[in-house]
Amino acid sequence: MATAGGTLRFGIILAPGAGAPSSHPWMRQWSERLGKLPGCVVSTTFDFPGVRKAEKLTGVYWAAARSMVEAAGQLDAVFFAGKSMGSRVGCIALGDGFWPDDVELSADGAPLLEGVPIRGVVAFGYPFRAPSGDERSAPLEGLPVPALLVSGDRDAMGPLGPMRASLGRSRRAPHSAVHVIEGAGHGMAVAKRVLKAAGQSQEDVDATTLDAVRAFIGRVGRGVTGGHADIAGRAAKRGRPDPSAAVPAAQRARGKDEEAGTAREGGGIPDGEGGSGSEAAPLAPVRSRAARAAARAAARG
Repeated sequence: MATAGGTLRFGIILAPGAGAPSSHPWMRQWSERLGKLPGCVVSTTFDFPGVRKAEKLTGVYWAAARSMVEAAGQLDAVFFAGKSMGSRVGCIALGDGFWPDDVELSADGAPLLEGVPIRGVVAFGYPFRAPSGDERSAPLEGLPVPALLVSGDRDAMGPLGPMRASLGRSRRAPHSAVHVIEGAGHGMAVAKRVLKAAGQSQEDVDATTLDAVRAFIGRVGRGVTGGHADIAGRAAKRGRPDPSAAVPAAQRARGKDEEAGTAREGGGIPDGEGGSGSEAAPLAPVRSRAARAAARAAARG
């Protein structure tokens, strides 16, 4: 995965769903696949305790990610990932009010864990629609990093239209994408009759999904421009240069176009590599460390 500055060295942490621990075959297979991506230094999984309220599990996710970073040595980037509930916990953990106190913000707007930027999140089967019918849109809308949502078009918990719309309102919408697996449900497995009709195997489908993950990491792994409304102001307060100052004028103009978005019928995030056509939305500022701590205390209180 060659990017500017050489091969990106990254780590990716894969959180399990509610019904399948890290020992589940799906988890083992996908952790192994992710670990074979060019530049991946470490791919690891972990398990949640018996608690099943996602907001109460964010600390477990952060602790596991920290352990991975500390054990990995030198990394250029970290990616959060998860299956079903694990992806939701990862998205919540990256939102305002759930960061550990020592997690700072880089000049280009990425959370820094032990000095390593978290560049994105890969959500396999994000459970957008709860069993009650409620939509879990807030974790997607509050993401400070780009996201790749991997979802089956037959997943009742992952309605594509509402998910795209919510992701389109996130701070990094222009750099996010949805990868749709045709014929797959929440378990990510494609129905056999669909595979037969397409002349494919599940291995073929998984390889295509892995290619989408590879492309996403290659696209955002060195950081992105455009999205956060207040990056320059926060950088100046910390005595850092405005990150946009080092970006060529033409690229800055493209970034502004991406932020504004291109009006599309239905809005939101398109399939595959896209994102530049996402629905225009107000850019929510990332709060200061003190404000995040206050928000976290209120959320827990």
